[in-house]
Amino acid sequence: MAAKKMVSAGLNSVTGRLFPETRELLDEEEEMTGELTITNTEIASSLSLQMLLYFNVQYSLFWGLITLSLMVFSENYLEVNTAYRVLSPLLLSVWFMVEPLRLFFGYVGNLQEKVPQLTGF
Repeated sequence: MAAKKMVSAGLNSVTGRLFPETRELLDEEEEMTGELTITNTEIASSLSLQMLLYFNVQYSLFWGLITLSLMVFSENYLEVNTAYRVLSPLLLSVWFMVEPLRLFFGYVGNLQEKVPQLTGF
């Protein structure tokens, strides 16, 4: 039983650090009931999906900047054909516009439990 409480406290601590707005909800709930259990919370979203979305935002920014820098490098220092010069910036700009929307739909669909937005993710 003590191990279960330690694991629960550890998960609540990690959740509070990664998602500060959730920590406030957990603190309010603990003050009202004294102990937080699955049955007395209104948060029913997927924590694993939320964590994946959180890290995907950082990964996407890193990937986009690396891809952009490699495109600039290849255009300046390597011989590339015309199709690459036209299609690569076009596809990367479309990705830069669509990716924030996709991640936003994932956040909204998960946190507010809205299935249509989650389907768009």
